[in-house]
Amino acid sequence: QSAVVDHRPFFDKGLDGTGQIVAVADGGLDTDNCYFRDSRNNPFGGWDKSRRKIAYYDDSFADQLERDKGHGTYVSGIIVGRKSSNGVDNEV
Repeated sequence: QSAVVDHRPFFDKGLDGTGQIVAVADGGLDTDNCYFRDSRNNPFGGWDKSRRKIAYYDDSFADQLERDKGHGTYVSGIIVGRKSSNGVDNEV
């Protein structure tokens, strides 16, 4: 955000992406990765905006073969990454 260690002007103003939904078209997403894991919900059951990170995952385009190792994990992590060790809470 600023190229200065521990200086995050956007976060300091409350701009942290909360409540935003983005779409990613890429192959494979490791839903158990600490940046996406949600211990309360299965992301493969249709839209659910109450989920911690993945509101919807359409893996009908051959993603089933690379769910846990696809490039989509890398791309999505850049966009929405905030890890959780317990699958419920976000960690800074």
